[in-house]
Amino acid sequence: MRFGRFIRFLALAAVAAVPTACAAAPAPPATSEGAAPTQTPAVRAELVSVPLTVPDEMREGELEQARTVLVPRGWSMSVIARTGNARLMAWTPDGRLLVSRLMHGAVDILTPNGAGPATSATLLEGMEEPHGLAFDGSTLYVAESSRINAYDYADGRVTNRRAVRAPPQDRRGGP
Repeated sequence: MRFGRFIRFLALAAVAAVPTACAAAPAPPATSEGAAPTQTPAVRAELVSVPLTVPDEMREGELEQARTVLVPRGWSMSVIARTGNARLMAWTPDGRLLVSRLMHGAVDILTPNGAGPATSATLLEGMEEPHGLAFDGSTLYVAESSRINAYDYADGRVTNRRAVRAPPQDRRGGP
């Protein structure tokens, strides 16, 4: 199997990695007044090999064979969806996963159910190559090939589309 195809199907599995145990980073050492703060060394997670959990109904193609993945100790990884042409992803404030689908001009919303495949629906469509997705509180920003739009997000729905960065105007006044 080609490495590129394997990476594409792991894209959605990677964001579904769930921490089952977390260790807090140590607090930085106290400093005396006037002393320069000391740098805390970066905490490095030890990676361990774990089985990739795949629901029975998703075991086809690259996922027919049992696979293992490297994750931080105490984490697991599960496939929650097989979305074609996925570009980028972002978790919503209410625990859903948005997936931009560049070639389809759409953003899908996946609702994990904890026991199998996520429920999938189209959140936005008719877009120009959507790729970047980001949240600031309940505001969703979507970068398309020629613009950035903001939306109000609540309960798996978007409203109040507004341009943050519109397409540039040419000399004749058109886009």
